[in-house]
Amino acid sequence: MLFSLIGAHGTGKTTVFNALQTQHPEWQFFSEGVRHQIPAFGYRTPYELIDDVGIGVFEAMNINSWSVIDPQTNPLFNPDTITVTDRSALDNWGYFLTLKQKSDARLEPLLRKMVTHYASLTNHWIYFPIGVFPLVGDQMRPEDISYQQALDLNIRRALHELKIPPEKIHFLSSPDLEGRIGEVLTIIQSSSSP
Repeated sequence: MLFSLIGAHGTGKTTVFNALQTQHPEWQFFSEGVRHQIPAFGYRTPYELIDDVGIGVFEAMNINSWSVIDPQTNPLFNPDTITVTDRSALDNWGYFLTLKQKSDARLEPLLRKMVTHYASLTNHWIYFPIGVFPLVGDQMRPEDISYQQALDLNIRRALHELKIPPEKIHFLSSPDLEGRIGEVLTIIQSSSSP
């Protein structure tokens, strides 16, 4: 059963993801590779790469990385095991919608097709709302609240556009990280029990 932690940057997804890995090493975990890929490609930030190739090419790379959760392309993936992802193709689509330029339009149909496919593999979406924690920027994400808000809106738009059933979307409400970890564990355990 596949659970994707989704939401804009700076909402605590990676912190919760790391805590889950520590508490449940028997589960499978996959995360978006941007923080590792960007330096490997010789860039300091994803936005430098986006300036060079455009958000369409950048998100095509990111969305394709989710082939790791597709049992048809990854024979090592076990769909019967609890699997948690830090981000998803849906988040990547949200970034595309937020940052796209005219030159990216040619890739939009392909990206939509890819996102639709990878989204169909997720059983439950765990949504991390913005505005709970102060936004702290770093080398990979700007400290720009209006950008975070636009991205959040586009992720919610993507949930709607892709017709994700409401019963598959879990909105977190805890005001602190420990509470969020507990909420996510409860969602996973109650959704995956027979």
